[in-house]
Amino acid sequence: MKKIMLTLLPATIISMASCGGGEKQTNVVESGIDKTNLDTTVDPRNDFYQFACGGWMKKNPLTGEYARYGSFEQVGELNKQQMKSLIEDLSTKQFEKGSVGDKLCTLYNLYMDSTKLNAIGKTPLTEDLRAIDTVKSKEQLPALIADLHKIDVNVFFAFYIGADDKNSKMNMLHTYQSGLSLGSRDYYLSKKDTSMVKIREQFIAHVGRMLQLFGYSAEDAKKCTEDVMKIETALAESFYTKEQLRVPNDNYHKISYSQFKEDFVGFD
Repeated sequence: MKKIMLTLLPATIISMASCGGGEKQTNVVESGIDKTNLDTTVDPRNDFYQFACGGWMKKNPLTGEYARYGSFEQVGELNKQQMKSLIEDLSTKQFEKGSVGDKLCTLYNLYMDSTKLNAIGKTPLTEDLRAIDTVKSKEQLPALIADLHKIDVNVFFAFYIGADDKNSKMNMLHTYQSGLSLGSRDYYLSKKDTSMVKIREQFIAHVGRMLQLFGYSAEDAKKCTEDVMKIETALAESFYTKEQLRVPNDNYHKISYSQFKEDFVGFD
């Protein structure tokens, strides 16, 4: 887009010059900053955060389902609403069997059929849990991890395709830390924050309850829950902090595929 604009710029200037004597046009450039998001009653030298975000926070009070709410969350919610409206409209129409529209509507209607979902219960997860139970050694883990990633279960790490942070002309495979059920390492490692200690206790109770609903005995569910917390806590200890994640160079470790295979034997 920048190249196109730069190419058109000289032609535009010449065209404007050749139209001398014509009616002058005034281009009004508007600021991208919405001043209503500011709190101009505050001196930015004393509290810059309140000055910069006070208006936004007043217009968008934080509700219970969010830990944070900024413009990205707002755009995300609007996209979800638009997508929902579009799919609901499509789901009432007839499409050719096997077409994109047919697949989309079938998936949506299956997802919304709570009666059928309740009837099939845990059945769809049976094979996945059986596969996990069959793992007896570390050598078997890579294949299991690959299978879980195929169904969007980001065990130990996650990945995506995106631009090289130091070469925007090249796309590459990015990997990053993932695999914590509670999201942040702080939920596992904080000892003084009573709210996080309480969340850990509730998480342990929840995992145990889910396992029992799936058919595990109380004793087996307790043991599995202890294993879950042990593994995820160890994983959390190796995670970068939020502050470390905000240092770009500390999170850039580009290696070749051959080097990756050498460093991580067993992962293909």
